[in-house]
Amino acid sequence: MACAATTPKVWPSRFRPTGPLNPSAYAHNPQKLANEVHGRRMGNTAPGDGFAYRGRGLLQLTGKDSLAERKEWLRRTRAAWP
Repeated sequence: MACAATTPKVWPSRFRPTGPLNPSAYAHNPQKLANEVHGRRMGNTAPGDGFAYRGRGLLQLTGKDSLAERKEWLRRTRAAWP
């Protein structure tokens, strides 16, 4: 979970002091933060996709496109597994 001091270091172009967004408005609100930083990119088009397709799990896949690509790859290569 990001705090107001960490957010500008991770996303400097989005959060103050160099970006337009106030980091305090997103601190301790992972859903709002993920929708802001991951929404409208990487295939995330619907409201809430940024949070729904945030990086997690062993591979840390982020974005609807990345998840779809990995799922398709697994389907293709699964037949070759012993």
